[in-house]
Amino acid sequence: MLPCRDAHVIGGIWNTTQNSNQIVQSDWAVDCTFEDAVCYRGSRAGQTVRWRNSLRCKAKTVKTVNDVSLAWDYNTMHGTLNRYMTVGTQDCVFEDCEDHYGAQSFDPTYGSGALHVNINTVIKDCRTYNSFEQAVTTHPATYNCWIEKTHGINCYRAGLVLRGLKYLTSATEDVVDDSGYRSRGIEAYEGGCRGLTVEGQ
Repeated sequence: MLPCRDAHVIGGIWNTTQNSNQIVQSDWAVDCTFEDAVCYRGSRAGQTVRWRNSLRCKAKTVKTVNDVSLAWDYNTMHGTLNRYMTVGTQDCVFEDCEDHYGAQSFDPTYGSGALHVNINTVIKDCRTYNSFEQAVTTHPATYNCWIEKTHGINCYRAGLVLRGLKYLTSATEDVVDDSGYRSRGIEAYEGGCRGLTVEGQ
């Protein structure tokens, strides 16, 4: 989607095996959606959904299943398996999405080469299972992020790792593997999280 308005990808079963292979990626998109899909990922890098420099785009009812046999080494694989990402977006939403055997599954981030700000990202009614790192990670260029009714089940590092300004996390559930690295439910990280409100955790 580059650039576009009101584009909608609905349904389908997607299989990918190549690194750096996005299933849906937007650049300069407005009011676009990706819905009702199942995605099987056989490589470490690449996103299932990546909204970039976009406005009011939504992924809804998208399920990602990563190949469980992918070797995991924190030193070499940190920053991969981030399947749902926003980079420089406003009012973009992930709703009723799933990720199995991912890492940093939902990732409002800043991109490479320069910082990009994410404003009003919503992560709602989403689930991660057996995450190698955390269910949700956010970065300092994230403002007013809403994380609602999102569940991180069996996260190796943490449920939520939050950096940025003005968060609300409401009615979320984190089940963290106690043998994991750090293993915390919510981590307000690197002194970069301000204005965090936690409700009904």
